[in-house]
Amino acid sequence: MALAALSDRDPIPCGEAEGLVWRRNRPVALAPLAGWFADAQDMAFAHPFARFPFDAEEWEELLTRPSPAFFYADKDGVPFAHFGLRPNDDAVHLCFLVMDPARRGEGLARPLVRLAAAAGRALLPGSERMTLNVSTGNLRAERLYLSLGFRRNGWAEEGMFQMERPLGLQPPWDRP
Repeated sequence: MALAALSDRDPIPCGEAEGLVWRRNRPVALAPLAGWFADAQDMAFAHPFARFPFDAEEWEELLTRPSPAFFYADKDGVPFAHFGLRPNDDAVHLCFLVMDPARRGEGLARPLVRLAAAAGRALLPGSERMTLNVSTGNLRAERLYLSLGFRRNGWAEEGMFQMERPLGLQPPWDRP
């Protein structure tokens, strides 16, 4: 099933990887997402053009667009992160990634990115790469993605650079 073809009439796609579950954010649920932006910088790292504090109407409009498709990541039945996936040439593009600040430091970031990759492989079979944009200055995210095999491949929008890696299981998603 192509990601761009997902509609609200389709069964809600979901999947599992490493004990985590991804599920489509349909019907759109703004909570708990609304509480995950502690400050303007948190908001800018997830959505550089969004207004802070969280604007429910703005996010409702974003989350109801046909692309990207948005997902919650759950651990033990509790959402801890939210992300979007969209087709991008021969790639799946990971976007609008945000994690519950109360769950940071629990070792969930690497499994979360691998979970998003599993969702991308399931929803966009044949995609060869995963791409994502990182805000300049978000060194924590850049280090995470580098440790998972992503490499810089150019500039995206103003204040952001793009990273990519093969979408398959190899090379390994963690460096030894």
